[in-house]
Amino acid sequence: MRVLLLHTEPRYFGGAEKMLGYFLDGYGEAASELALGAAPGSACADLAAGVERVLLKDDRRFSILRLLRNTAVIQKINRRQPFQVLHGWAARDWELTALASYFCRCPAIGTLHDHPDASFISAGRRQIMRFSARVLRKIVCVSEAVRAAAADCGYPEQKLMVIQNGLPARMATATERKPGIRRLGFLGVFLERKGFRGFFETIDELSKLNPDGWEVAIGGVAQDAESERMVQQVRAEYQTRSWWARVTWCGWVKKPVDFLKTIDLLVFPSRDFDPFPTVLLEAGLAGVPVVGARLGGVPEIIDDGRTGWLFAPGDWLEAARQIGSVMENDGQLALAGAAAAERINSQFPVLKMVARYRELYSTFASHG
Repeated sequence: MRVLLLHTEPRYFGGAEKMLGYFLDGYGEAASELALGAAPGSACADLAAGVERVLLKDDRRFSILRLLRNTAVIQKINRRQPFQVLHGWAARDWELTALASYFCRCPAIGTLHDHPDASFISAGRRQIMRFSARVLRKIVCVSEAVRAAAADCGYPEQKLMVIQNGLPARMATATERKPGIRRLGFLGVFLERKGFRGFFETIDELSKLNPDGWEVAIGGVAQDAESERMVQQVRAEYQTRSWWARVTWCGWVKKPVDFLKTIDLLVFPSRDFDPFPTVLLEAGLAGVPVVGARLGGVPEIIDDGRTGWLFAPGDWLEAARQIGSVMENDGQLALAGAAAAERINSQFPVLKMVARYRELYSTFASHG
């Protein structure tokens, strides 16, 4: 069975890209079955040793000419050694996957990592996704929440299925604690929809309820000019607060576990539908409990009251109260961290994810 994975994202390395890396690594010795179509120089092109590379033009902007050229590259390779399945890893890859599958005469599937009508997806892109979905045999949704959202948006339910993301098994990481101090963390890109501004509103509310005994670590970066402006606004609004000196800016975090082992509690304050946040899987695997917004696929990862705690999206006072309550109970934090590690290891291993995809590939490879 020979599968071509397509993901030509040239610039960003977010949750979908991290998960692609975990997926390729999880394939192990069977990775020889795979080829990865990626843009030269992108972070994705360097993922996982042992995987054949197919270098394609990036998908930064939709272009019929680029689409046809990339299709021609895939056709040429397919003539030399045919693919049994084409797999568009993200929605931006669907049109190339659909067109190449037509000319290569092989089945195609696509993975949906986001709400199909998310605010950051343009109207034109939504139309391309819907058109491409007509050709795709299956649309793999990364969570039950994404599947329900796709069905609500009119995607054919018979094409929708769920394969939840997974991570490599790992022992929980011992937190490097300071005596008497609880360290709260934010990890991710600095975006309004990811709740970056809301995180600081939560910290400000926490300072009124529990003024002492905690500090804050921020891991991540702003990825565009709009986000940079938001960070500057946050600084201007809060830098005179007494707690501001307790905030440490850690910058871009290449290995999440290195950041997670320095905190006691991760705060996930997203404001928008979040499909199946990788950072919550990583936190659980590291034995770090989470206080997170109850939206999207978050409740599928966090078992509320056992592996973490959920609050209503945008209710920063409720979030602060949750944080203040659990920070005062070392035993509760330790039990939740251990339960989170056990849950991620048992429910969301990458080998389970890989096995489900291989089963899907085999179904279409055998029937054509």
